[in-house]
Parts: sequence; structure tokens; C-alpha cells
Amino acid sequence: MASPVATLELDPVVPAPRPVIGRRPAAFLVTLPDRLMTWFLTVSVVVSVALLAGQFRPWLVFPVAVVAVILTSRFVPLSPEVNRLAVVGTGVAVLTAIAWYLVQRGHTAQMIGLDRDPAQYTLSALYLMHHASPDVVLDPALPALAAKVPGVMTDFLQGNSGAVNHIQGNDLLPGWLAVFGWLHGAAGVFTGNVAIGALALLSVYALARRILGPLWALAPMALLAVTMPLAAFSRMPYTEPTALIFVCGMSVALWVAIRERSLRLYALSGAFAGATMIARIDGGLTVVAVLSALALLALAPVTAIRRREGRLAMLVFLWGAVPAGALGWLDLAVHSPKYLSGLSGELYPVLAAVPVVLALGLGLSLLRPVTGRLAVWMSDHRKGLTIGAGVVVAIGCVVMVSRPLWLVDHFVKNRDGGDYVGAVAARQKSEGLAIDGTRSYDEMSISWMAWYLGWIVVGAALVGAVLVAVEFCRKRRPELLAMWTVPVLVGLVYLNKIAITPDQIWALRRLLPVVIPMTAIAAAFALRAVVMRLPRTSFRAVGVAVVAFLMIQPATNWGSAMFDSREGVGEYDLVNQICQLSGDGLIVQAGAYPIMGSALPALQELCSDKVVSVSQATPATMAQIAANWKGKGPITVVVFFPESVTWTRPVDGHQPLGKVIFSRWESVISRKPSNLNLQQVSFWLGTLQSNGQVTPLNTAPFPQLLPGS
Repeated sequence: MASPVATLELDPVVPAPRPVIGRRPAAFLVTLPDRLMTWFLTVSVVVSVALLAGQFRPWLVFPVAVVAVILTSRFVPLSPEVNRLAVVGTGVAVLTAIAWYLVQRGHTAQMIGLDRDPAQYTLSALYLMHHASPDVVLDPALPALAAKVPGVMTDFLQGNSGAVNHIQGNDLLPGWLAVFGWLHGAAGVFTGNVAIGALALLSVYALARRILGPLWALAPMALLAVTMPLAAFSRMPYTEPTALIFVCGMSVALWVAIRERSLRLYALSGAFAGATMIARIDGGLTVVAVLSALALLALAPVTAIRRREGRLAMLVFLWGAVPAGALGWLDLAVHSPKYLSGLSGELYPVLAAVPVVLALGLGLSLLRPVTGRLAVWMSDHRKGLTIGAGVVVAIGCVVMVSRPLWLVDHFVKNRDGGDYVGAVAARQKSEGLAIDGTRSYDEMSISWMAWYLGWIVVGAALVGAVLVAVEFCRKRRPELLAMWTVPVLVGLVYLNKIAITPDQIWALRRLLPVVIPMTAIAAAFALRAVVMRLPRTSFRAVGVAVVAFLMIQPATNWGSAMFDSREGVGEYDLVNQICQLSGDGLIVQAGAYPIMGSALPALQELCSDKVVSVSQATPATMAQIAANWKGKGPITVVVFFPESVTWTRPVDGHQPLGKVIFSRWESVISRKPSNLNLQQVSFWLGTLQSNGQVTPLNTAPFPQLLPGS
């Protein structure tokens, strides 16, 4: 049974009307977006628990997931009213998501070389298809070999030489991709994140229809469907689409909880918010933002009962958020401890803000002699408060947009052994920019969004932010206050400090889970307000057409080469070729890494548990490896540059045993990417001799791999 919770209304609140349920198929269709988000959350928890326990097995995960989905189906938020417009809008949204998936699945990446996050998620998923834990267990003899031979490494990511390698980051996304892999093999892994991206697209509609209505909600969905960010971060494995689903699910549950006064849905909203920590290490920021919004709902009401209900909402929200958030933290602590330690300076201050916000919200709400008077004053001066809120938000928007004129941010620094300053400086040099590797370009974050969404859309979104602030002050709509507060607080953090290297489109991923979808919704909110104020139906029809054009026009930002590209295609086949030729003995990756990144993790997770690397492969070092390895079988040496080792006979540097030519999006700072870079990786194999020299294989049995093959 629904329980009362806080509202900003001074008068008794009448719950939103119950939907008029028509035929069962129509009702199911309208509820489908909300159901899918809730089911996705449920299965995500099952996957995460299985990974944490080291019991990630199909015969266990599938039946438990089915039972969990059945048991949690009653937690699905109450759907909007089931009428013709709702059925049409939801039907179009579902078809759009399916069409988007069918288009994008033909452009998925296959990056295997470890240079950035997507490759490690892909490798981890391929590994989890056949292993119960994300930890990569190596042959126990490898640490002893590394201890005896200086320069030998067993773990590229951590720079350690142990028998267990930990993957950097949360394991939920690799777990989901492995589930797709169980169903459809390696192809399921490569296309799985596109399915998640399609659900993220539908989730944006599920949220937007609460704010805009069933038809206008198609506008922000269309915008995200045709623009580059969601596609780019879905074609290859990024955690942001998963986080986007959780954020939209959290927002829908929060919206309905406020309107229906349902404690159950406050708990569900908390579970969604906490689940962002299962997806990403920075998910705690979402919990803080929602808790802050709920604190406002506990402070703003005039009556004691409404304030008490607001305090209860905060506690119930945390009751749902803490277990899910703790699961995300435990995942990192067990399976990625060094990554957790390295980012503890950013994570724990955010988590520490949770009890602070809770204490302030509860304490100030209980301090009725002071805050109660303020609430009464605000209620009595609603018009002035509305004007003031609009002015303040408008000034804030101007400040954010104008930052490139008066601000230069310098937040880039080296950490965890990575030369981030050098990476930024190298890009600056290639683009003819002033060289300062510490520049983070955070002041350009609004401009970044305009590169992809268009300045008209971004401008409309800023106007929409002002209009939403005016609306919730003028009409005292607490659900709008919550929807406004969360993206504003998250945006104030990430729009001012992206906290990653500022190359495009990489840096924009920080804005995908919250800022970009809320920007699209805010833009549609403003454009809808303009259209609905047009005097006649014919004018409104023209206005709708203009809005539709503005939503799909950013599709022209792609360019055919970028849209048709498949990054890294051929890398997976190349590594499999190496696996087939290497045998069952020790594999040594010798010399410098190829342009695609280190192949050590790929060789360990796809080929064998007996793989090490050595960057300075001198005959003396290689002889030590041969002398100290006591395992069975020959020692196979893999090199990506023929001069890396000493051969027993000359090898032709122009005739590798195998090679691949693949495309990658360019990485630029001063604009959005618009060109592809063709890259080539070649490899040579040989057998290590006792004197440290390598006997090459004579033939090249595999054809050259070309982009798109």
C-alpha cells in the first residue's frame, strides 16, 4: 500500500489519477519501458552478486535472474494513463529503439589491444564466457619466473608480477556482455552494448514522457538516436549507457514516488541510484544529488506532517541505495582493489557527503522554528521567488556558457604511472595548439555538447532550465524540483571538471548518463512551451515540424565515413591467429607494444594462462627466461616489431606472419572527430632458443586483414 511522503503543496495533495486500463496488450506496451528498466536493474544485481561470489555460471545466473525478475515485477512504477496517445508514443519509441539497435549493431567495434577502457571490457567479457570470476588466474609458475628475470611482467594494468590479474573498473558491464556471449558467442559480446544502448534510448523516453507527455517525449529520444554520443559509447563497451539506464529508472521511480506518495517507489529509486555505483565508480554522485533533492522536499513544506514525510522519504531512499551502492564498492574492493585505491581520493569524499546531506536535511527539517518560517515566507512570496529563481538560473547559464572567454582550467595531471600531461601535449602539438599539457579544457564543456547536439538545442536547453525553475516555483511542483536538482548538481561537477583527458569524443562520455539526456529533455521542454503558445493549430503544426527538424538535424554532424566505421575490426582475428600458432607452452610478448595497445591482456585472456611480457628483449634477458622456465612445451615469442629480438636467421620486416589494417576515430581536442585514422599491426612469431635468440616461423599462413573484414 502506498504511504504518504513529502510534497511542497500547502493544500492536501490529490494523488495522480490511476490509469484507465484498456486492453491488456495496450497496457503492457505502455508499461514496457518501465518494466524493462526494472528488469535490467534486477538482472544487473544478480550478475553483480554472481561475479562478486566467483560463481558466474550460466546454469546459475539464468534461473536466478528469471526468478528475481518475477519477484520484483510488482516494484515497476505505475505507468502513465493508458490511452491512444500513450500507446502511439510508446509504440513509436519501442520501434525506434529496435531500429536503432538494428542499424548500430552493424557498426560495432572489435578493439582488443589494451589502450583504453573498451578493450579491457571486451576482453573481460570474452574471458567471463568461460570463467566464473573476472579475476584472470595465471599459471602459478609465472610469478617465480618474473622474480628471477628482471623486466618480466605478468600484469600490464597494474605493473605487478603476481598469479592473479585484476581488471580495472567495475565488472557489471563485462558480466552483461558475457551473458550476451553465452547466448550468441563472441558476436554477442561485440554487439551486446548496442542492445544496452537501445534500452538506454528507450529509458530516456520513459523519463521524458513523464515530463513532456507521450508524444513530445519522442523529441529528446530522436535527438539522442541520431547524434554521435550514444552511438559512439554503445558501439564499443562503455559503462555510460548502463549508468544512463539506471539514472532514467531512478528518475522515473522518483517522479512517480513523489506524485503517488509511495515509499516503495522511493526505495526503488534508491536502488536505481545505488546501482549506478555497480556500473561506475563515480555513481555515488548520483546518490548525493537525489538525496539533496529529497532534502529540499523535507525543508520546503509548511506543515509539520509534510516535512515529516519528506524526512521519511530521505531515509527510505537510502534504504534502497545503500545495499546497491555497497555491492558496487565490494565489487571494486574484491576484483579491482588497486583501481579503487587509486581513485579513493575522488570516491570517498563523495560518499562522505551522503551522511552530511542526510544530517543537514533531517536536522534543518526538524528545526522548524527557523526553516519553517522560511518555508512560510517562500509560500507567501511565490511570485517574487519565481522571478528570483528564473533570474538566478539565467545568470548561471550565462556564466557557464561564457567560461571560455574568461577561464582556462588546468586539471590534467599524471597519476598511476600514466603520462596524461604528455598525452594532452602531443595532441595539442598535432593540432597546432599552444602546448600546455596540464590544460583540461573543462571550460569548453558546454561547447562540446553544442558540437554534437547543435547550439540551438543547447540554447533551448538552457532556456528550458530556466522555465523548469520558474514552473516548480510558480506551481509548487515537487517532482519538477527533483528532476531539476539532480542534473544541475551532477552538471555542476562534471561540466566544471571532466576529470579525464579532454580529447573527443572520449571526454564527452562523462556527460552521457545525466547531463546529455537532461539537456535533450530540457530543450524539448522549452520548445514545447513555445509551440503550445502559438495561436492556431496550423501554426502549431509548423512549430512541431520545426522542432522535429531541430531534433534530427544533428545527424548531419556524423559524416558518412564516421557513421559507417567499425573501429578495430580485425584485432580479434589477429589475436586468435597468434593463439592458434603459439601452442601450449609459455608465450612471451617481447618488445614494444603495437599501436593498438598492449596485447598482453588479450593473450592471457584469450590464448593461455602462461603469458608474460618483456619490453627489453635482449639475448641475455631472453636466455634467462629460457633457462628459468621449467614448464612443458616450446617457448613461443610474439613480437610486433621484428627488431625487438635477435633472430637465428634474418626475417623480412615487410613480410610479417600476419597483419591487420583497421580504422579508429581520430582523437582531437579542438573539435569533434570527423576523420578516421587507418592503423596497421603486424606480428612475427618464433621459438625461443637457450642462447636467447629466436627461431622464426617460416610462412605466413593467414591473409592480410583489411578494415571491415
